[in-house]
Amino acid sequence: MTNAIRNIAVLLVIIVSLATAVSLNASNADADPSDFTVEIINDYAFITGYTGDSGTITIPETMVVDYKEVQIYGIKSEAFENNKLITEVTIPSGIELISDNAFNGCSNLKYLTIEGSPVIGTSAFMYCSSLEFIDIKGTPEISGKTTFMLGKECTVRTSSEGILDEYSANTEFTYIEPQQTIVRFVSSTAPADASFPDFIVTSPGSKVTSPEGSAVQGYDMKMYVGESEVTDSYRTPATDVTITIVYQIQSYTVNFTVDGETYQTYRFDYGETVTAPTEDPVKEQDERNTYEFTGWNGFTDGMTVTGDMTFEAQFSPSDHEYTITFKVDGETVQEMKLKYGETVIAPAEAPEKDGFEFTGWSGYEENMTVTGDMTFEAQFQEIPQDDGSGDDTMLYAGAAVAIVIVIILALLLLRRFL
Repeated sequence: MTNAIRNIAVLLVIIVSLATAVSLNASNADADPSDFTVEIINDYAFITGYTGDSGTITIPETMVVDYKEVQIYGIKSEAFENNKLITEVTIPSGIELISDNAFNGCSNLKYLTIEGSPVIGTSAFMYCSSLEFIDIKGTPEISGKTTFMLGKECTVRTSSEGILDEYSANTEFTYIEPQQTIVRFVSSTAPADASFPDFIVTSPGSKVTSPEGSAVQGYDMKMYVGESEVTDSYRTPATDVTITIVYQIQSYTVNFTVDGETYQTYRFDYGETVTAPTEDPVKEQDERNTYEFTGWNGFTDGMTVTGDMTFEAQFSPSDHEYTITFKVDGETVQEMKLKYGETVIAPAEAPEKDGFEFTGWSGYEENMTVTGDMTFEAQFQEIPQDDGSGDDTMLYAGAAVAIVIVIILALLLLRRFL
């Protein structure tokens, strides 16, 4: 039942994560043309600003001005300067001019696609310090040494290798071929320890594995394209693709046992603090010892879960004391406390009882040892009493003998005189 519940929980997390990714993609969908402001300058329409809340924008090629659809010629100077919301910009082929400082200071801009061949003014993308990937599909005309001064490394996909080098002071570009594809990685559930790249460069049909830095101890990780899980058999298409990484924290079993038997079982997420049972276990005394609980082997306060754990209860044994009692006619004459295995010693003085002789303690033997509470009862033998009838018999016997002797002497004297 526990595994079934966990599987359901994991499934829910994945569904929620995918739903969150869909929600994020929806919120980052191309901005509506109504979110842009436009100005007509010398019969040319220029984008002058942005009022939307999406970080992903595509510059509109046409807009309605005074109930009339107009063709957008370019992006006015400083139109998006220092905008911190924008993360991705697509400039379609119909745009012919990107004016000076148009995107200067857009420090969260990561992805830039230039589909046509516009004229790009000085410092148009200067200080876009998060810009990681530029996709140039045409042959733009660039002016100014600081147009792409980013202060960092950046990957450029173009058929014209080196096209940005002379306009990018303090920036190092890596150029890739137009047929190479980009795999982006996004996650709304990534823990703080995850450090995977925003994208990797591949070729169509390449096998995609989890990106470096994406594996995080204590978390299960799965990758999805849309709602389909990315497995070992997944191969990249001929177009760019976005992979959503879903993280699920691992849950572990923590057992507290007494003599190998389960006392309490808990489930903790990875990294949670382990808490011991609130009630200490009790171990029954045996013939030899009583036991006092002293703690859980291996457990320390504040320790965190790193996997399945088992903690065995520890007890300190103490010799069990028993009561040894010696009695006479049910009355205690001596009582002592002895530990298991000690030798029982009888009282030094034998008890006395009028008319009786003490013969020993019932059940007691020399050198016997304590095995439990013991009681020994004194045993006695009655002493025979003299009532005087024996003395009379002896007296009568003596008198008879004397009479016989007298008679014999008399007969002897009589015979002599006759």
